[in-house]
Amino acid sequence: DAAPWDTKNIIWVFRFLEKVERLFTFEAKISTEEDKNTIKLLNKTIKKVGEDIENYKFNTANSTLMILVNNWLPNDLELQREWRKNLLILLNPFAPHLAEELWERMNKQKVESIHFESWPKFDENMLVDDEVTIAVQVLGKVRWQLNISVNENKDIILTKARELESVKKWLEGKEIVKEIYVPGKIVNIVIK
Repeated sequence: DAAPWDTKNIIWVFRFLEKVERLFTFEAKISTEEDKNTIKLLNKTIKKVGEDIENYKFNTANSTLMILVNNWLPNDLELQREWRKNLLILLNPFAPHLAEELWERMNKQKVESIHFESWPKFDENMLVDDEVTIAVQVLGKVRWQLNISVNENKDIILTKARELESVKKWLEGKEIVKEIYVPGKIVNIVIK
């Protein structure tokens, strides 16, 4: 059946594939974060893309790949190679010709086609976050965000929230009526 088709709407796909190719052609940006965070994102991507393909959710699979590509490569050279290999295998169902070309370029010697590679496995332990970002609200409006450990004590979190400079100015000369903490989500400070 005929469907409305506007070529202007697919420019983002072209730009994404260009970015992928640059990861294999030029010197890529290296992560300023720990390699662990970069590898965690890779493991989450492997899981999500695999599930999305099984559930015919191709747009969200592509979106997840874009998030991975927008992140930076790990610092460790062996991890970089593994990261690139897994990216190409994940990309293969969506862009098989580009994935095959980059696979050959990456391996340099005669290797079998990327189509013979098995789907990457993810590590369950790498899917769990050690830190989360929560919002800090004063008077019902978000004033700042706070990175906390998943296991951090409620009292310590509330203290950290009150000590933020952008929150302190709202608390000056005010009485704190109530402090609400929703674990892993938000701190809400009610004042009068």
